[in-house]
Amino acid sequence: MSRITIIAVFTALSFNLSYAQTIKSYEFQINSNNVRITVSGCKDLVLEGNWDKGIYNKAACLQFFKNSSGEIFAFSARKYKEFDIFEEGMSSKEFLNSFYNTDSSFISNSGSAVIETVEKTISYIIYKIKAGTNENYMLYGIKGTSAIMIQVGGYDYSKEKSKLILLSNFRKIKVLENDGVSSYSYSLDNGKLFVQGDNLHSFSLDGKWEKSHYMESSRQQFFKNQLNDNLGISVLSTHSYKHISKSGIKGVLQHYRWEKKFHKRTTKLQAETLFVNEKKSFLIYKLNAKTPNYYLIYRVGDLIYKISLASLNMQEQDKIKYLKNIAKQLK
Repeated sequence: MSRITIIAVFTALSFNLSYAQTIKSYEFQINSNNVRITVSGCKDLVLEGNWDKGIYNKAACLQFFKNSSGEIFAFSARKYKEFDIFEEGMSSKEFLNSFYNTDSSFISNSGSAVIETVEKTISYIIYKIKAGTNENYMLYGIKGTSAIMIQVGGYDYSKEKSKLILLSNFRKIKVLENDGVSSYSYSLDNGKLFVQGDNLHSFSLDGKWEKSHYMESSRQQFFKNQLNDNLGISVLSTHSYKHISKSGIKGVLQHYRWEKKFHKRTTKLQAETLFVNEKKSFLIYKLNAKTPNYYLIYRVGDLIYKISLASLNMQEQDKIKYLKNIAKQLK
């Protein structure tokens, strides 16, 4: 290639631009030495190097990045079950083939570019898109609940190099665990606990954490560390709670009042408010048991994060500080 040119991807899939943004399932942050891309239900993809923000294809939710070496990297992630080509009962493999066949046929028939399939597997498809003397390579794939698109190009990008970069980045997107009911996913990486809500807000905790029991009634997954601290996590939509009708901190207080009554009725234990942050929409309270449990209720958008902490190794102020640190990460 004599000169690298961004080849825009035109899609056959019929989204109006405002609806297209509602099914977008990723966010990104440009840092001094990398770009961090957060995909719903997945670990972050980190693109190393100094990158600038480029053009944005609204129809495909495809964000381009470029660097001083003339390389381009473009990324998109969308909830594939919200596509008009998705049919109930369709497997991710069937969707991927339909996704690729629909778009590649449309692009080819439009005459805007020539499509050449490079590699096809059950989890991804790589193809070359050529317009005149310019060519880029793209990958379509599935990760968790998202349809992924990655596009790369550069002055010295051969088919082999493009394929290597595409696959390397696609494989870095690790799918987190999910119970299939709650609105969050998590991972345990060498004992470090990482939790990500479906709205992409997340927090991580160092230490030697391991998965413990699951409480069906509260939809809480519990984790235990080497100090025998116990942490319970649930993340649910506000629509799951009939008693929440207000936004912001008012909705949090509605939920807290409901929990106070629930604890008093079922366990005879009293709940005590310890900290309220009206601006950030969260509160911390204590349930006065023999071994007190400490709770964080945090609202971000339409999700309620409920974190419980029981520890014999911390003083009360340390527990409050610990939960505040989680809240700070979720902002």
